[in-house]
Amino acid sequence: MSKQIRVYHSVYIVIKRLQIINQKPLCNEFRSQIYTILYDDYSLFKRYTLFVANYRPQFYFRTTDVTGIVKDLGGAEMVMSGDHVEMTVELIAPIAIEEGTKFSIHEGGRTVGSGSVTKII
Repeated sequence: MSKQIRVYHSVYIVIKRLQIINQKPLCNEFRSQIYTILYDDYSLFKRYTLFVANYRPQFYFRTTDVTGIVKDLGGAEMVMSGDHVEMTVELIAPIAIEEGTKFSIHEGGRTVGSGSVTKII
């Protein structure tokens, strides 16, 4: 199934199913402010372990999930559960995000943190 839409006065383009029209630039590196879930915030998942730089969790932006590498923890050596920290993340694939975009951090199918993009690098 395709749909024809008008982009400019006399320019039409054909959009097929599952195609995306995007005006946001693609990027794969950003600064973010995150909160890691405290071990007693959710009774189903008790996270006692910490993480350091080069941690590789899944980042969920809206309906997209992509693996990312935590490059910098904003001066902290490690992040414990319940911490608020600003960190730099490099995604393995570029996606369309902008400042203020919210995301969640997953490890092994479970949510370990959430945050928002503060600056695109």
